[in-house]
Amino acid sequence: MIPAAFNPATLMGDPAAWWERWQAKASNALESACEEAEAGIKINFQPKVWSELKRWLLDNVFFGKCAYCESKTEVAGYAAADHYRPKGRVDGDPEHEGYHWVAYDWRNLVPCCDRCNTGAKRDRFPIAGRRVCNRKDASCTVELNSIELPFLLNPYDDGDGNPRKHLVFTEFGQAVPKNGSVRGQKTIDICDLKREKLRDERKSIQEAAVLRWAMLCGLGEIAELERQTFMQKIRTGEVAYSAAIADAIRAKAEKEWKDVSNGLPEE
Repeated sequence: MIPAAFNPATLMGDPAAWWERWQAKASNALESACEEAEAGIKINFQPKVWSELKRWLLDNVFFGKCAYCESKTEVAGYAAADHYRPKGRVDGDPEHEGYHWVAYDWRNLVPCCDRCNTGAKRDRFPIAGRRVCNRKDASCTVELNSIELPFLLNPYDDGDGNPRKHLVFTEFGQAVPKNGSVRGQKTIDICDLKREKLRDERKSIQEAAVLRWAMLCGLGEIAELERQTFMQKIRTGEVAYSAAIADAIRAKAEKEWKDVSNGLPEE
C-alpha cells in the first residue's frame, strides 16, 4: 500500500468537468440515502455511482491497482469499489447500521481487488477511539477519523496515517509492521496482506526489479536516463507492488554500500 497523491481541487479541464458531474450524482445519491435512513426504511444504495468513481480512480489515480495490496486488478481479479468504512453494517458491532452517510464520500471509496475486498476485509473496521453511529456526530471521513481513530490505513492519508510510515516489506515479499506499528499490523491482518500467493508474487516482482536496477546502475551514464525513469515509476506507484520494490532496492543498496565500505580505512 502506498499513499495516493490525489486532491480533486487540483483537477483541471476534462478531469475537473468529469469530477463535477460525478460529485453532483454523489450528492443526489447521498441525499436519498440520508432521507431513507431518517425515515427508517431500507436504504436503496446506488452502486452505479461508486462504480463510476472506481473506474475513474483506477485509470487516473491508482494505475489500475488495488488500493490495499497493489496488485494489478486485471491480474488479481475483479475490481470492486471498496467502502473504507462499511456502508451497511460493521463486523463485530451488531448495533451499528453502517456508515451510510459516507457511502458516496470519495475519501471513503477505493478500488480494491476481490481478494482484499470479499476475501479479507469485507465489513471489518476496528477502531481505537469512539464509534460514531450517526451523521450528526461526524459528517465526513475526515471528521470520523479524528474521533474513531481507525486502525485500517487509508491510501488517501498523507499525514500520520501515511501507509509508508506503518508498513514495510522484506526482500522475501512479506509485509510487516514498520517499527512495530499497531496500525501496520492491523492493516496486514484486515486485508490479509500476508497471504502466501500475494507474498510470492511480490517476491518475484521484487527480484526482477532489483536485478534491473543493479544492471542499470552497472551500465553507468549510458543508462542514467533509463534508470531515472525506472525509479520514477516506482516512486509514483505506477508499477505493481511499488512499495515492496522500493524497500527491496533500498535494502540492496544499503547492503552493497556496507559491503564496499567494510574494506575502507576509518577516517
